[in-house]
Amino acid sequence: MSSAQHIPNAQLRASTIEPYFTENSQRSTKLLSPIDHASLIHPDQRGHVIIWTNGKRRKKNWHSVKPADLEPLLAKWAGRKNIYITPNEFYGWRRMCLLKKLKSLYLDIDCHDMTDTPVDMAKMASIALDRITALHWPEPNMIIYTGRGIHLYWLHTSQNRDVLPRWQQAQKELVQQLRGDNRACDACRVLRLTGTKHSNGHFVTGELLSKEPYDFDWLIDQILPVKREIIRSRKKKKTEIRDIRAQRALNRKSEKKKNQKTIYDWWYHVYCDLWTIIKHHWENNQIPIGSGCRENLLFHLANALSWFTQSDALESEIHHVAKIVLPSYTSDEVKTFTSSVLNRAKKSANGEKVIFHGKEWDPRYHYTKIGIINDLAELFIDELIPLMKGLVPDEVQAQRRILQKRAKRRAAGGISREEYLLSHSDRREKPWEDLNISRATYYRRKAKSNTI
Repeated sequence: MSSAQHIPNAQLRASTIEPYFTENSQRSTKLLSPIDHASLIHPDQRGHVIIWTNGKRRKKNWHSVKPADLEPLLAKWAGRKNIYITPNEFYGWRRMCLLKKLKSLYLDIDCHDMTDTPVDMAKMASIALDRITALHWPEPNMIIYTGRGIHLYWLHTSQNRDVLPRWQQAQKELVQQLRGDNRACDACRVLRLTGTKHSNGHFVTGELLSKEPYDFDWLIDQILPVKREIIRSRKKKKTEIRDIRAQRALNRKSEKKKNQKTIYDWWYHVYCDLWTIIKHHWENNQIPIGSGCRENLLFHLANALSWFTQSDALESEIHHVAKIVLPSYTSDEVKTFTSSVLNRAKKSANGEKVIFHGKEWDPRYHYTKIGIINDLAELFIDELIPLMKGLVPDEVQAQRRILQKRAKRRAAGGISREEYLLSHSDRREKPWEDLNISRATYYRRKAKSNTI
């Protein structure tokens, strides 16, 4: 969604676009080079930063840059057109599954009116800052003036990909409230560098309002507040709504039904498998601080619950699970980590659908078993595989099917291959040739006497 939807284009036009800097410039620092920009969003780079440069050979446009190589390359590309950088870090390449560190929240506000009239980016920044003030949000650390719009950055403490669901929810809230580009809010996004040029020839500059990063949890709480009235109403409830199926899953007591092959049954087994993993690694079922997988496990438990638990009981079930596995977490923290699961479950209960690749889908998260196994790779050990029912690797599942078919044939009266070969050894050995008789005579005599 572009800024043109909430700021009339005529108001963004000016006879000149200089100076770019807002009224806050008296207390801000100008950012004029690529190194100025990169040193702020990657002050302690550990992984790879991905940079896109404009060139004729497409394969050579993408660069995976190590910490030691970043500054020399940025100095080389200063002043060139259309240079982009990832605000986050990766393990070698720009893919969600290779995400290493989340470094900031960011927002792209563009004016997409395809005219040659310059855009008053200072006014765009001023309007955005006024809106942020009205929302009682922390102000951004940086404002980048791209030539056709602005980028806003909220620097925060470096985080592992475990917090990705909360980070994504905050990004969506920024886009919705500030009318940003919803196509430029994912964790793999590349954004323009200061000290380079837009394709229209304008020099990309920026200003630094504050160098100190925000604490991640505090920043997310400011953007995604939990309403107090919800907490109060929850405390006033004398009884909580529970779903008996969730308790059965916790105790691994599933109802035996014939031909259980629905998606709901699969998620039920995934939920049971997640509890099996927890019980194997931690005797008291409490995930210790510093394990690195606390939020990830809570999120997957909540998402699995959303597929087979009644919508009105889901929130109570999630909080019940959190009290067991993460007793140190407050209700607000649990709600923050699982709010996206609850929202999607409510949409599903209301009959809403989402369109993906031209098809209608249930709005709840559709994780694959490989995706869940990869997310919990450090906990998914070989000795647990025989206990799994939903999170079963493909090769193990194929072997299980072979054994099941074999057992089914035995139950139906079939014999093993060894027994079959033994009972049909005559066809291989051809004993009628040694007896100098025909095959038909051999079998006729054998049928009469059972011996030859």
